[in-house]
Amino acid sequence: MSHATKSQVALVVSSPNNDLVKYSAVNKGIHVTMNTLQNLLSGIIGGALNCEVDILAQDGAQVPASNTLTLVSVVATNACTVAGVTFTAVASNPTSVQFLVGASDTATALNLAAAINANATTKGIVDADTAAGVVSVFSLTPGLTGNFIPLAGGTNITIGSGSTLLGGTGGYSRFALGFSQ
Repeated sequence: MSHATKSQVALVVSSPNNDLVKYSAVNKGIHVTMNTLQNLLSGIIGGALNCEVDILAQDGAQVPASNTLTLVSVVATNACTVAGVTFTAVASNPTSVQFLVGASDTATALNLAAAINANATTKGIVDADTAAGVVSVFSLTPGLTGNFIPLAGGTNITIGSGSTLLGGTGGYSRFALGFSQ
């Protein structure tokens, strides 16, 4: 999975009649996005009464937070926690919060990454990749918010650093405009 970020702009228009119009441009060139926003705003200014416009725009490049879990000689009962979900190593028949101990650290790491990616809770929060016994965990939401996703190691499973995903940067700016006749 690519962990590249997308250009994003969102526009929400609301009026006293509780009408709501949403516009979102994702992965479009900034020139196309700005032209579309300019056309939308011109239409609002030309005909809307007492409306408010919220524009949410990405501030620079966003980077998803990440961290690593290194597996060394993991045995059944060893565990780690990702995004509040504890994953426990087992010798056979893993459930949604368990992963199978493989014949090598690399195989066990593949099983842990697969369990993280398949779990109903974590699959909407993080993505896990693996290489040579190391599981890299990435926030699915780029930016600062990923820095608050908890990560905990345990016996034979160590974290790269800290107790959360780290290194998420960038964010959004919100601009609110009011129009009345």
